[in-house]
Amino acid sequence: MKTSSLIKINFRGGIISPGDLLQVLIAAEKAHVAKISFGTRQQLLADVVEAYCDLFTSLLQVLQVNYERTPTSAPM
Repeated sequence: MKTSSLIKINFRGGIISPGDLLQVLIAAEKAHVAKISFGTRQQLLADVVEAYCDLFTSLLQVLQVNYERTPTSAPM
């Protein structure tokens, strides 16, 4: 069982521009994020393996994207 973190990216006003979404998805690809979904509260949810979580969050910080990190434990 690998540990992972759930990264929640809340959209300001529930809206994200296509360009900003593309940049977040490129960052996710660089961090080997396998699963991204949209939440019910106008947010993007990314399940990130713990080994790549620091990379993903640092890329989000460079993009000035606000996020919340919640540790989880799930089979990968």
